[in-house]
Amino acid sequence: MKNVYDEVQVFYNDEINWEPLIEQEWIEGFLRQKAWQGSNDEELRDIWQNLRLFIIYLAHSEHDDLDEITCQEYSLVTEWLAGCVPDFKATLKAISHFFEVLLAFCQFLQNKKMVESIDELECAIRLLTAGAKIDAINSMPLENKDLRFPENDLNKAFAKTYSNEYNESHQDPQVAIERLMVRLGSYFQQEQFNDDFRRALLLYTGPCDKIPDEEQEEFWLGFWDYFLLDYHLLANDKKALLYFHETNAESLTTEEQNILHEMLNVRFIVFYVDRILNQQLIECVDLFSGEKFQMPCPAIDYKKMKKMIFFGHVFLRDAMLINYVTSVETSLNLRRRIRQEVLRQKAIFMIQYPNASWQDFFNRHSLLVRHTIDMLVTMAKVNVTPFEQMSRKFPSVIETCIPDNHVQRSFSKLMPEYGFSFHDIQLAKKLWHDFSQIAGISVRKPDIWAAAILYVYSQINSPQGIPAEDLAQDFHISTASIYNNKTKVYKALQLHQYDPRYLNEEGFIFLLFSS
Repeated sequence: MKNVYDEVQVFYNDEINWEPLIEQEWIEGFLRQKAWQGSNDEELRDIWQNLRLFIIYLAHSEHDDLDEITCQEYSLVTEWLAGCVPDFKATLKAISHFFEVLLAFCQFLQNKKMVESIDELECAIRLLTAGAKIDAINSMPLENKDLRFPENDLNKAFAKTYSNEYNESHQDPQVAIERLMVRLGSYFQQEQFNDDFRRALLLYTGPCDKIPDEEQEEFWLGFWDYFLLDYHLLANDKKALLYFHETNAESLTTEEQNILHEMLNVRFIVFYVDRILNQQLIECVDLFSGEKFQMPCPAIDYKKMKKMIFFGHVFLRDAMLINYVTSVETSLNLRRRIRQEVLRQKAIFMIQYPNASWQDFFNRHSLLVRHTIDMLVTMAKVNVTPFEQMSRKFPSVIETCIPDNHVQRSFSKLMPEYGFSFHDIQLAKKLWHDFSQIAGISVRKPDIWAAAILYVYSQINSPQGIPAEDLAQDFHISTASIYNNKTKVYKALQLHQYDPRYLNEEGFIFLLFSS
């Protein structure tokens, strides 16, 4: 064809049999503007091809108005294109370029008064940018600066691991890694995960810090690392990456499935460097288990390296590979204090789970360890874990009856509406079970006891808890009945705020910051 305008003409006249949401004259007007700004024919054809993909997506999404497209829907465009358009390569570079073209086009439409707002599109671009940062897992912050492992970042590590397999299929490993990162970012930015996203941010920042803007790359890099590998989803208590694997693995290519499997094998660890083995490897020591392992040697001064502790995720292989790891400079004394604090926290956790291993503790509370290290390093506190939680004695719970199931069903049904997780429901059931064994009550009004258990559980795990007035309204009971039964529960179980028997993730972090 002679030029890009001929391609546009053929598309609108011959290639489609529907009435497109984006009119031909809008496209041609935008292309003329870009031509006047100096774009050559090749660049104009590239712009048109990206806009053409967007028009095709709109036909399948059945939107009637560009202003009705939400942030979440924009975020799903590239996932749809990757799955439905054979020639579309879902690399970070291609996706960034696609949205760059789309944003310029929508700004053109806004200036022409053809759309009212582009806020939702800009929101999606910010989210996708944050999501894309999970691909940049190749640095270790050192004194607020990036410390890079030039030959051992995530992409190169996987490229080496799968080099034979990929070479046989003539695939570029980095393309597969980038494509998977995009899928993950788009998937967890769907509306169904909004509550999880907000909760994870609040847990990650802690009760005292504000959520930074999207330009603070180090924060978002660490956050995505936590969200994918450590955060437990509200609905099912599964880690985000594992849930994605269980629900989406069949839709992935073989390469993406292999990469995802490797990511599921990472583990959280706190360690320090013991010695240099050679120019390529260092020997490290797990701060808590004492286990020794080898890692690639970072390009920093050995004396500085010896003064640091490192914490984050590593890949379990013959020699450990870095995922996203944070480093802080500590003295030997501070290193010992960090170990002592986390030992106390594990002891508190073992009140709830007596047979818990270090891995069990980290699987549930790795974020607590991150906050502990940060507080000890930045706030110069002597200790951050209250001693009284460890020295308490609790009443014995002897199986004498089956807890009333109507009460369990009642509070279990309402807890998600108050933002509680699947894990919270299990802890609340344990609270009700233990009280039932000790008190031996006869339940006549299940909703009153359900409200009381929910009230008590919320009081244990947060500074304020749920107002009794709200629960009374939801359960259609009196506030006085909640207070009356709450007193009975507290007395029978000898409860205190942040009681370790029923402590959740939020409660443990509030306990830490309350000291």
